[in-house]
Amino acid sequence: MSEKRGKAKRKPAIRMSFRPSYWSETDPTKLLLNSVQGQVRRAMVAKALENPDEELPPGDYLAPRLTAEQRQGMANLHPSLMGGEYLPDMEDGEVEIARVVLDSVMCDVTSVRARRLPSGRIGYRVVDEYQDDPESAAEFPFVLPFEESDQPLTLAELVEFMSSTRKSGEEYQRGLLERHWESHYHPGWMEAEEAVAFAVAESDFYPQLGDYYERLGARKCREWIREERDNYEGKRRPAGGHFGM
Repeated sequence: MSEKRGKAKRKPAIRMSFRPSYWSETDPTKLLLNSVQGQVRRAMVAKALENPDEELPPGDYLAPRLTAEQRQGMANLHPSLMGGEYLPDMEDGEVEIARVVLDSVMCDVTSVRARRLPSGRIGYRVVDEYQDDPESAAEFPFVLPFEESDQPLTLAELVEFMSSTRKSGEEYQRGLLERHWESHYHPGWMEAEEAVAFAVAESDFYPQLGDYYERLGARKCREWIREERDNYEGKRRPAGGHFGM
C-alpha cells in the first residue's frame, strides 16, 4: 500500500474566526427553513433545497408553528415527530442561529436565537420546548454568559456562549450539549459514544458548528475511556499500589 493511500484523510480545519451575517439572507426558501421550528419539517425543507426534484411539504406544514390539531396528528404517527414543535414563537426579526437536538423520545430541541435591539446591538436568548409553560420557564431559566453583542458572534464566541450557558435547577448544568453528555454517560448502561450522540448541534449560519461538537464529543469519549481504563487498572492493583513479583 502506498504511503499516500495508507494515510487517513485529514478533516478540514475548523475556522473558529468565522463570523456570519444574521440578516443578509434574501433567498425566501432559506429564510423559510430558518423559520420552521419542527425538526422533521426542517429536514424536509432542507432536503428540497439540496435536491430540486424533491417537493416541499404542503403549504400548511410550512408555517413556523403547527396548529394544535396538526401537532396532535403528527404525534399520533410517532412522538419523535414533535421535535421542535413546542418551541416558543420567534420574536419580530429574530433568527435561530443554532439548535441542539436530542435523541430523546420526542426529539427535544433547544434553540439559540438572535434579534436586533433598538440600541443597534444584537440580543440573544436560549429557549427549549418547556418555555411555553410560564411556570417551568420562570423556575428553570437558562442562565447566559452574556446577552448582547455589537456584531454577530464568531464561531469561537458562539461555542463559548453555548458551552457556558446553563439551565438552573439541573445537576448537570453547564453547556447546552455537555450537560446532556454528562447526565447520560453511565458505563454499562450508556457508553461514551452513545452519550455524546444523544445531543448534537446544527446551524443554518455556522456550517462547522456540528463538526466542532462532533470532535469535542470524540475527545470527551477518549477522556471517559481513559478514566474507565485507569479505574479498572487501579482495582487490579494490590493494596500498596504495586503488582506482585
